[in-house]
Amino acid sequence: MVASEMEPIQKQVNASIIQNSFAGFIIMIVAIILGYYIASLFTKPIVELKNITEHLAKGDINYKFNHESKDEIEVIAIAFNKLLLALNKTAEFSNEIGKGNYNHEYKILSDKDTIGKSLLSMRDNLKIAQNNEEDRKEKERLENWANQGIAKFGEILRSDANNMENLALNFIQNLVKYLDIVQGGLFVLNEENPNEIVYELKGAVAFDRKKKLQKNIALGEGLVGRCAFESLPIILTDVPDNYINITSGLGDANPTSILLIPSVLNNKVYAVIELVSFENFNDFEIKFVINIGENLASTIANIKTNIQTQKLLEETSFQREELSAKEEEMRQNLEELQATQEEMKRKELELTKLNEELQSKLNAQNG
Repeated sequence: MVASEMEPIQKQVNASIIQNSFAGFIIMIVAIILGYYIASLFTKPIVELKNITEHLAKGDINYKFNHESKDEIEVIAIAFNKLLLALNKTAEFSNEIGKGNYNHEYKILSDKDTIGKSLLSMRDNLKIAQNNEEDRKEKERLENWANQGIAKFGEILRSDANNMENLALNFIQNLVKYLDIVQGGLFVLNEENPNEIVYELKGAVAFDRKKKLQKNIALGEGLVGRCAFESLPIILTDVPDNYINITSGLGDANPTSILLIPSVLNNKVYAVIELVSFENFNDFEIKFVINIGENLASTIANIKTNIQTQKLLEETSFQREELSAKEEEMRQNLEELQATQEEMKRKELELTKLNEELQSKLNAQNG
């Protein structure tokens, strides 16, 4: 009876064990699947992060960490994407700097952004170096321009050193062209009359055409005379419309800027250079005209010296010829005088002889 009573219980126990074992197996399978799923949720982004990091280590920054899970991994993804964005902006800024675009905007990430600060410092240094190089090139260009001009006008002064008219016209024509302006005039000192010293317009150019004007400007008269009297440059800008009322040498235009430079040698103004432009004259242009003006004064002084020397030589030659003619005339007069004296002496001898003969006859008659 005991055995018969235990048998149903044993069956129930066995059935319970089987059920529990099956349930445990199911739970284990579910746990394995769930564990694998949970592990994959963490492992996949970590692997992706590892792969992106390896690309970053090779310098490849064209990636984005895509992860949205509302967990710690997403926080890491957001921070990592910020890093990638910053690196891309840094790369973009570096590329612009490499192209020479030193005005490209770049904002540092924070006060601790060492790389950003270094890039900005590099940009500023490169910008300074570029400006210095541009300044050097511009200075070199202006020096070459001035040196070439001085050589050019030196040749002009040498080639026309014996003719004032050719020198004046050739000088002012080339100066107007070299400065790329519209008008120019050269007024040369004329002191033939010490009581009326004037500056005579020897050469003038207007709009690249020879401008035939006859003008004599007294010392201290108008802009030209004032420039000569003060022996200082005169620069007029923003010239009013009534410019013609300003007593300028050329005086028939309404320019933007007028430049008058005295051509000085040993404190003596040998000429005044008047230049007219529709733009303001630069400092380097003014300095250039002053330099060639000094050379012009030396040439004009030499021409005047040569002219005076030639004039003295001609006067001396004339005086010598005149003296020679007078000497010849005196010689002829002397010869005529000597002939007259000899004739008078001969006649005196004849008279003396005749007188002696008459006296002899008289004595003979009385004896």
